[in-house]
Amino acid sequence: MSLYSTMAIATTVLGFFAAGCSLLAVRSVPMSVGVLLEFLLAAGLLRLPETQSWRQIATVAVLVALRRFLGAGLARAHTRGTGVRNPCRWGSSRRRSAAAPPPHPPR
Repeated sequence: MSLYSTMAIATTVLGFFAAGCSLLAVRSVPMSVGVLLEFLLAAGLLRLPETQSWRQIATVAVLVALRRFLGAGLARAHTRGTGVRNPCRWGSSRRRSAAAPPPHPPR
């Protein structure tokens, strides 16, 4: 077993551990699946220099596509009904709590 394979296996194990910890800490399945997908992508990229075959390249391409599609779907499901337009803009002034009054009183 080469160094790249060992590092990829360690990254996969750490990914499952990190996803479990994030699930326990945040209690958000979409977020923990996103963490797991990031680690699986890193493991796939670590395996790429080991054997540069078309099968490995296709596997990494599928992992990237899966991460993109699932990540977008999970982010959409996570923010549905919260009123958040863009979940990446945490400091946005447009984001208000449900109890906040509207910016202008109705006339």
